[in-house]
Amino acid sequence: KLSLKDALILYTINGAMINDMKNIGKLQEGYSADFMLLEEDLETLPEEELHKILPSEVYIRGKKVRF
Repeated sequence: KLSLKDALILYTINGAMINDMKNIGKLQEGYSADFMLLEEDLETLPEEELHKILPSEVYIRGKKVRF
């Protein structure tokens, strides 16, 4: 079973590397700053509820977008 931290790394940083996508996958200077804020805290939410989480805000290239 993967930890939450390992799952997020696989989904973000490793996903970008596997797909040869440069400058995405983490929040760091020089990167695209594509990210979302979630309605719930992933660390305290029961595992069986994870699929129900929705974003509260979405940012593409550092700018808030409507969704």
